[in-house]
Amino acid sequence: MSSARSSRSGVRSGLRGRSVEVPLVGCPDCGEPVKCYRSSTNEHDGWVFYKCTHDNVTCDFWRWEMEYVQHLVETRVLVGNAAVDAIGAAEDRREDLERKRTEWMAGRNLAGRALAGRGIAGRVNFDSPSEKNLATKQQVAMLLGLGREILLVLKLLMASVVVLCVLSFIFIMKK
Repeated sequence: MSSARSSRSGVRSGLRGRSVEVPLVGCPDCGEPVKCYRSSTNEHDGWVFYKCTHDNVTCDFWRWEMEYVQHLVETRVLVGNAAVDAIGAAEDRREDLERKRTEWMAGRNLAGRALAGRGIAGRVNFDSPSEKNLATKQQVAMLLGLGREILLVLKLLMASVVVLCVLSFIFIMKK
């Protein structure tokens, strides 16, 4: 689900505290107008994206805000200070949304730990199928610990091979 915007996209820059206008150009593939939308999916809630209005399966132009601004800079639609302002505003928004998403996921993990402590699985009631692929912090820590143990075993194995080679060399030299 998403909502459409007007013919110009206003992006608020956190650093400068002012609005930056991102022009809505024609689709580079078919020439139809490009519109600005706001994502309402669980994975990218609030993210801005730009999409061609042509409802034909032959045109699949859409870009996240950062990529759309980059496209405008590459095609020289945005130049000079306008390009710098638009890039800065898009980066500010992306960082803010990423931070909010990280905080939201951290809150979910804390709630999951509380459930796991009561004998209930820590990863229940996922809102979207893509979240089933996310690992909990406990699983990540366990895998990192396992990786360290494997690295230690490999180092010990390498040391023992070196010792065996040295002993073999000494044994051969004594004969």
